[in-house]
Amino acid sequence: MSDTTEHKPAASIAVLDLHLDYLRRDVAKLVEAVGNMATKADIEHLSRRMDTYATKDEVRALEAKVQSGSVPSTVDRWLTAVTKVGAAAAVLCAAAASVAALVHFLDRVPVK
Repeated sequence: MSDTTEHKPAASIAVLDLHLDYLRRDVAKLVEAVGNMATKADIEHLSRRMDTYATKDEVRALEAKVQSGSVPSTVDRWLTAVTKVGAAAAVLCAAAASVAALVHFLDRVPVK
């Protein structure tokens, strides 16, 4: 579009014709652009269609729910639990073995 910030009066018919030519080109561009613009009906149709789509937050919540109920997730939870129980049993066995070793050591120490 032509710049309309500065207005100079036409000095001759040729200059006026040139201004009108620019104006016709700008109007033709506007008419072409209006033909490609969405109508109110188009926008309302898109708005109704968008209402049926899930939001990003809804998709993320569903993804988290599916992920938490998946087989690998369940197996991981079970393995974690078994590992913790095994570690606790190992600590208890080590403590019991330490106590037994201490008792055995103290039984061998001669009493004077």
